[in-house]
Amino acid sequence: MEATAFIDGGSRGNPGPSAIGSVIKWSDKMDSLRGEYIGLKTNNEAEYAALIWTLRYLNYVGVKKVTIFSDSQLIVNQFNGKWAASDRMGALLSIAKEVSESFDCILLTWIPREQNAEADKLVNEALDAYEKDRSTPGEAAKEIVPNCL
Repeated sequence: MEATAFIDGGSRGNPGPSAIGSVIKWSDKMDSLRGEYIGLKTNNEAEYAALIWTLRYLNYVGVKKVTIFSDSQLIVNQFNGKWAASDRMGALLSIAKEVSESFDCILLTWIPREQNAEADKLVNEALDAYEKDRSTPGEAAKEIVPNCL
């Protein structure tokens, strides 16, 4: 099975309330959308959280080939080995790399922010919902970003 995904993570404040957005496009069925508040994180942690959640979900549903688009130059270049990762980001990079080992083929590519509007919209909708009712982080937060980060 193959899929294409557009991911985004964001925070309002750095660190601050954060959320992920993931848009998964399937060739034979309706798109899968996920926007979720993940707690107080930095913007880069939220970007990695979106990548890790998407990889875990795609692995769970049996995808073997995936192309992922992100507007974060940091995670794209660190994941692809072009930039070094700090200790803090290195821990998240290690999680993403470990999860990615289950795929036959994975391509993570940078795109301009304006080409990632759908995933960005999911992030902002999740953050708006949090600000409205001050909800607790969703299940994705517990699965993705360890509280020690």
